[in-house]
Amino acid sequence: MAFMVKSMVGGQLKNLTGGLGGGEEKGEAEKSPAEAQGMTKEEYEEYQKQLVEEKYTLLYILIRDFPEE
Repeated sequence: MAFMVKSMVGGQLKNLTGGLGGGEEKGEAEKSPAEAQGMTKEEYEEYQKQLVEEKYTLLYILIRDFPEE
């Protein structure tokens, strides 16, 4: 319970003061999408390409299986 109160109040105080401590860690807003996912830039780009390919494949299947009348 004390931890929860401390983390809630501490987070709000840090936001109000702008994080005066300087902080060594990057915040979530400062991380690139690759870093946020825990990947290198190259891995993230390959992942994005695979997602696009999968979307096109699913779209093709939908169009093929459900033609216009």
